[in-house]
Amino acid sequence: MATITQTSPLTFTSPANQTSTTQITTAGNTGTVTFTTTSTAISGITCSSSGLVSVMAPFPAVGSYTISGTMTDGTNTGTWTLSISVIVMVSVTISYHGTTSGTLADHVTVGSGFARVRVLNRSTQELYFAINAVPGPQAPNSYVVPGVIGAYTDLPNFDIPAGSTIQIISASPGAYSIMAFVV
Repeated sequence: MATITQTSPLTFTSPANQTSTTQITTAGNTGTVTFTTTSTAISGITCSSSGLVSVMAPFPAVGSYTISGTMTDGTNTGTWTLSISVIVMVSVTISYHGTTSGTLADHVTVGSGFARVRVLNRSTQELYFAINAVPGPQAPNSYVVPGVIGAYTDLPNFDIPAGSTIQIISASPGAYSIMAFVV
């Protein structure tokens, strides 16, 4: 008898109040794997017998959860564990910018209680942004996102005060997203 191992995922992030799924994959099995959950039931988080983990209504509260169990292919066995983070995420996609001359065309208020901010570039123009300040190439407390599609800058462990505004400028029109996370 061999041991079945879980190859992925070991962690999973799910937006709060949205249905999401992930499939557990395995190695070392010689046939179809059947999954059984042995951990304490978590309202809104399930694992099917085929290893599909779902976050669904009634949705769990924002936080961290662990679901685990056993797996077998009829001959071989193993265990699986998945750490799940349920997060609140605010995402705003905008497709206009001002110029680096100091004109601020975009102001996005993200509210309060967020622990992390990400600005994702969807164009090839360099972006400058600041929280409750005027951004720019030489501005203090200003952050830059490289001029590459898909590039982003995170501000981890950043406590955003209530009513904060993220201000963004770039050299020419382009698109970007602002995301704010609770955890």
